[in-house]
Amino acid sequence: MLKKLLVTIPVIVVGLLALLLLAGCGEEKKVEQPQLQDLANMSTSTEDGLNQRLDDLKKMEMTVEMVEDGKSSGKWTQKDNNWRRDDANDKTSYMIYNDQQKKTWVVNGDTAIESSGTDNSGTSFNPATMLSAFAYLPSTNRSGDTWEFNMPGSGKLTIEFKGPEGLPSLMTEEDTSGKKTVTEFKYTNVGNVPASMFELPSSVKVMSGNSNGTSTIMVPPGGTGTSSSSMMNP
Repeated sequence: MLKKLLVTIPVIVVGLLALLLLAGCGEEKKVEQPQLQDLANMSTSTEDGLNQRLDDLKKMEMTVEMVEDGKSSGKWTQKDNNWRRDDANDKTSYMIYNDQQKKTWVVNGDTAIESSGTDNSGTSFNPATMLSAFAYLPSTNRSGDTWEFNMPGSGKLTIEFKGPEGLPSLMTEEDTSGKKTVTEFKYTNVGNVPASMFELPSSVKVMSGNSNGTSTIMVPPGGTGTSSSSMMNP
């Protein structure tokens, strides 16, 4: 359902803008201007409020696990522009970006593919990025740490901000038929993420791709050199 909502939201935003434009044309004024203005103000207010919460989430040093209807979709860890994404289905598969070294490692078992330079590819797994898609929805109700958002044609979204420092803790998506999808945000290591989380274990061999289809295996720190392998790139 989440993917469907991410597709629906931009359509809602475009529709809202279209209504505002029509309201400004004398011959097409089918909706009263005050109603549209109230909706626009509500959307702006929601965007500012939710985006502020998400900015706090992006800056916080922590690990957060997203659990949808009881099933984990993985863990996201961040600290000082470093990030790590752990696969929910395979504990030996994960992705690390070390901002100090400007290196990214995609690890599978005891081998890793390494790339250099700034890497933002993992941000799609960041809960703050995912939640930002809802920042343009008009809120229908705010009661303390529980906010409700209207999704025209799709249903209702409720977000609870009961996590550390008021961060999102629970998101409930309810479609027009009443079916609900519940996503929990479980936080650990808040304010205390070990630097080792963004370092490659010494037991992992690093592979870099070559144009001839082979790979070079570089012995990790503590090793004695490099060797060539005929293994194909994953």
